[in-house]
Amino acid sequence: MGYAVFFYEQQALFYRLWYYTPAAAAAGAWCVGRLREGTVAPAVWVADGCVLAIAIARPLWGLPPVSGHALFAVYAWMTARHRVTASMALLLLGVTLYAKLVLWHGDLTLWPGLGLGGLLGAWRNRLTRVREGNDNS
Repeated sequence: MGYAVFFYEQQALFYRLWYYTPAAAAAGAWCVGRLREGTVAPAVWVADGCVLAIAIARPLWGLPPVSGHALFAVYAWMTARHRVTASMALLLLGVTLYAKLVLWHGDLTLWPGLGLGGLLGAWRNRLTRVREGNDNS
């Protein structure tokens, strides 16, 4: 929020506050949750790293053609172990869906972002269950 307030004015400021602030809040809750998890398998860190790399690359370079907000929101919600993290992820998902479906009348990056977030979230959850010895498949 501070960055937006310091460097932007009027419409550009408003846009950054309502669209990027929920993402930053969800990311902060997600990071705290991950730190509280403690030691995890390297493959689990790879899943988290993939999601972060894609989500951060999106606003910086416009690639890959998936919504970083949608990807991160679904992944964070699916893999959250704390209620605050899950709540923040759902808030971000709501903001993202509203922006991309209602305000922008559809955004081609939304569906790939939702799908990839779901796939990576399922992969991370499976890795976590296998590590904890709770895999029944």
